[in-house]
Amino acid sequence: MIDKQITGSAELKETDQVTDSYIERDISEILNLSNFEGNYHSLSESEEKYHFLFNRLSDAVFMFKIDENLVLGKFLVVNEAATHLSGYSKEELLEMSILDLYDEENRSIVEEMVKIVYHEGKHVYEIEQIIKYGCTQTVEVNSHRFELGKEKYILSIVREIKDRIISRKKQEELLEERTLLLDIIAHDLRNHSMVALGYLESYLSFKDSSHEEGLNFLKNTKSAIRRINSLLDNLATKIRSDLDTQTQLFPVNVLEAIFNTEIVLKELFPKNEIIIDTINIKEQNYVLADKLFEQLLLNLFTNAVRNTPGDNIKITIDYLPFEERKCFLSITDYGKGISPEERKSILNRLEKKNVNKSISGLGLHIVKTLVERYKGRFWIKSRDIDDYSKGTIFKIGLFTG
Repeated sequence: MIDKQITGSAELKETDQVTDSYIERDISEILNLSNFEGNYHSLSESEEKYHFLFNRLSDAVFMFKIDENLVLGKFLVVNEAATHLSGYSKEELLEMSILDLYDEENRSIVEEMVKIVYHEGKHVYEIEQIIKYGCTQTVEVNSHRFELGKEKYILSIVREIKDRIISRKKQEELLEERTLLLDIIAHDLRNHSMVALGYLESYLSFKDSSHEEGLNFLKNTKSAIRRINSLLDNLATKIRSDLDTQTQLFPVNVLEAIFNTEIVLKELFPKNEIIIDTINIKEQNYVLADKLFEQLLLNLFTNAVRNTPGDNIKITIDYLPFEERKCFLSITDYGKGISPEERKSILNRLEKKNVNKSISGLGLHIVKTLVERYKGRFWIKSRDIDDYSKGTIFKIGLFTG
């Protein structure tokens, strides 16, 4: 349930707000007719005057009495749109209260919302409502409190907002896509910048180095800077274009992706001796992914290097087909490992998207996000069940291409 004040609702379109103001004005005029002086029976006497008004509205209208103890009465007035929205007939609705339209969990929320309306005069909120045959729908409730004579009433204008929810979800997906892209590029820019600075510092430190060694330092620096420029070009291209929220997946060759990623990894860690062993991976093995699949591998490889003591790094990648058009990729390192408690904490943070913006924390967040894009699964386990300090396995379930 999304709670929001009527004056600050970003969801309400300007035309919707104008419509609501007309509804409130007309209803106020009708319900404050000179012959309505707090007498309940005058509602039926005025029915002809407001019947047409209520039933020409596309939004559902519900009106009920509320007393100072916040006791809610049955519906006094409903329009035709209310019957269409709820699935109940007018006769059925007039024997019900507002709470009858919600399940047990949401009833307590409605009671809190009604309390706000009673004290503040009006309020807007979104909530899941149950229709007659048990299905649920998300609605926006725009409620107003009226004082007619000595009695107090609440009038709620309710609209189903399925299209708004779909639009909001698309916007959230688009934002997540753009955020992921920026995270990836920032992550890589930081890595390649560190490499370039490392080579330059080495070149400046070794004054007695040979001319050939100096050239190698500068060539490696140039390579790192070229990668930075490429990343910046990609960023500019993505910013200029409208990103498609529907990710287009295509077959990616696993061996080729590993080979390309290994080149980048060794440029990032030139002082390490890195060995990547592939098991059961053939030239014809493909997975359904996109051009960021190498980024997924790079983040897992980088994580392995950073968590393995010493300069000698070994990483093993195993490919295991299962079922039809599915496979497991297992990336194993032989580093210090992750304790069960820490592993659970990492997975919880990743699930809640509450990640540390350090290189390692962001790296695993990128991995999990990309796996989700590929409609796959991602989990972490110890290489040795009895001794987590002997290394870690990052396992990914993917569709094959």
